[in-house]
Amino acid sequence: IPNVQLIERIFSNTQENRIIWVGNSKWGKRFGFHDHKGFKKVIEPLASWSENQLDDVVFEIIDSSVKKIHNLEVLALISTSKVLIQASSSEGTGLPILEALGLGVVPITTDVGVASEVLKGPLSKFIVERNPEDFKRIMGEALAFSDRTQLTSCFAEYVTKAKSEVITWVRREIKYSKIEFSTSLKLRIYAIWLFRFLDYRIRKNLKE
Repeated sequence: IPNVQLIERIFSNTQENRIIWVGNSKWGKRFGFHDHKGFKKVIEPLASWSENQLDDVVFEIIDSSVKKIHNLEVLALISTSKVLIQASSSEGTGLPILEALGLGVVPITTDVGVASEVLKGPLSKFIVERNPEDFKRIMGEALAFSDRTQLTSCFAEYVTKAKSEVITWVRREIKYSKIEFSTSLKLRIYAIWLFRFLDYRIRKNLKE
């Protein structure tokens, strides 16, 4: 779950004509993954296209493999952007998508992580195929999107659901832990009783 309080504190009422990508372009390289984040396949071509075709739009790349930037600064940059790009081939959750929504920024993303869970209805058009052309096709609409409340509402809905699932999981674990502890305790008591009973029988037989 994203840091909700931090996102609320950093939320910016003003946005610049900025498209932003946040990630690690070399993620998974040492494990044999090639361009897992889509940096070469999607991000670089999009940045070049944006520079040549989109007037007064900045394409900002925050690549942690090149330079580490504090999370507060990254969130502040996302908050003042219009669009966040995610072009991964897979994600566990896809935290940048959630952070973007919480900050009222349109995410354009491949169908990874929680994308299809949070971008529903009219927002599902911002889920695209993993190629530059699909990102370009929806970019104009994303840059012109103005209903930030719709985005933050999706974020709030996800957070509420996620917290509920965590609480349910914790309660279940506590319940099962108590059952396991109770069962274990009963077995130990029974083992002690059995040992003492057998010891008593052996001693009695020896006396006889």
